[in-house]
Amino acid sequence: MSQLLSRVAVCYLITLSVSQIAVAKISLKTFSEVTTASINNSEEAPPENIKQNPKLTLIVVDSETKKNITAKVKVLDMLNKKVLLAKELSDTLKLNLAAGGDYRIVSKADSHLFNEVEFNLAKENLGPDIKITLELSPIKVGMKLQLKEVFFETNSAKMLEESLAEIQEVYELLWEHPNLVVQIAAHTDNSGTHDDNMELSGRRAQAIVEVLKDKGVPEKMLAAKGYGEMKPLLPNTTEENKQKNRRVEFIVIDIL
Repeated sequence: MSQLLSRVAVCYLITLSVSQIAVAKISLKTFSEVTTASINNSEEAPPENIKQNPKLTLIVVDSETKKNITAKVKVLDMLNKKVLLAKELSDTLKLNLAAGGDYRIVSKADSHLFNEVEFNLAKENLGPDIKITLELSPIKVGMKLQLKEVFFETNSAKMLEESLAEIQEVYELLWEHPNLVVQIAAHTDNSGTHDDNMELSGRRAQAIVEVLKDKGVPEKMLAAKGYGEMKPLLPNTTEENKQKNRRVEFIVIDIL
């Protein structure tokens, strides 16, 4: 009787093992199908609304020799109001950026004017690989730099708050080179009368000078000049051209 029971138990175990194997085969087949489907889907192009994070390649060169120079570089995230990177660069900088980000890059080097570039990836289609060459001009009499991020209220000499970051860069340059004498030159488009444009541009230039003086820059290093509409970069035939003509420049007029 005990032998009979043992044989029944063995048959039951064998049956159970075969059943388990069958289930395992089914599970394996299902896993294989799912895995294959996942691989196939991964080969498809991502949806258009998913943008790849672009890669930035940056070099800094002397504007005259076009050769690389050692420079201090700051990369600022304008959306989150923070500095992403600040380092001394002697070669090529490579950096991953966030898709849709708004960035400002400032570079400065000994005996050179600083330079900067700003770009908004949500508004500009710059592609997955962004390559920027920042040219820094040697400091000498006659060299000028457009202050691209200085803005005023319409028909007013009141600066907008976002202008202060670039004014700070001007201040640091003058602090590091106390032998410079510079002119802050303001320009308008041709809207309004000549006299009004001259008066407005003069007040805007003086407003910048006053901010620099308040920061501690000696008055002897600074001069303000308004040029009105007399020195346009482009013909005042479109709104885009007029916007470019409304500008502020930093000009080295003497080195003591």
